Amino acid sequence: MAAAVSLAAMVTSVRRRTNLERSFNFIPDIEIVEYVNESCQDLYDLLCELGGQEWYRKTWPIVTNATDSEYPLPPDFYKLTSAEIVYSSSIQRPIYPYMEKERAAYTLLTGWNIGALAWYRMIGKDKIRFIPSPAAQYTVNLNGYPVFTKLTATYTDSTGKQILNALDAFDGINGWEAYVIWKVVAMCQAKQKVDPSLALGRVQELDQRIRIAAQNRDMGNAERVQDVIGFPDDDWVC
Repeated sequence: MAAAVSLAAMVTSVRRRTNLERSFNFIPDIEIVEYVNESCQDLYDLLCELGGQEWYRKTWPIVTNATDSEYPLPPDFYKLTSAEIVYSSSIQRPIYPYMEKERAAYTLLTGWNIGALAWYRMIGKDKIRFIPSPAAQYTVNLNGYPVFTKLTATYTDSTGKQILNALDAFDGINGWEAYVIWKVVAMCQAKQKVDPSLALGRVQELDQRIRIAAQNRDMGNAERVQDVIGFPDDDWVC
């Protein structure tokens, strides 16, 4: 992914499409930046929800101890796609979520080892629980999506009318930042009391284009169906 578009460029594109190139009083740059971040979050969520081979991915290692079953999730954690226990540099074993009705039964298990199962469940907004408790120090890799990091700018004065510097950028993958730009155009037009239907129509067109293109990242290989009925450890290989 190397198609990053600067925040300043996106703000300029919005102004061009709304005839606001020289008008910074009614809708200042600081407000457009707010709209851009909201719309970038929408596109980020869309790409996360489409699944397939991830456009955004991060691995967070969690180090367990011999006493605790619950651990804080990383500050930038958003969504989990998989998890594994690292037993050694050459052996990693996937772990699976337990359902709430299974919790009591799995508490009867003890410790972790290569020949036994371990389970997890995210609880509350910022913790993950392992059953059984680790009973030793291990590294657990959590794989998934980090939260979207908002784009920031500095302004020429405290009113935020005009951008002084906006080096932050958003990776539009393949021009998909147009989805963000047209969403912001619609927001600005609504505030101007201008009919935003054309802009919203462009958003809908781009939404359909992205949904089709983003899921088909590996064009030669379709995603495999995951067995959710069989025993979850059946396909484990060291």
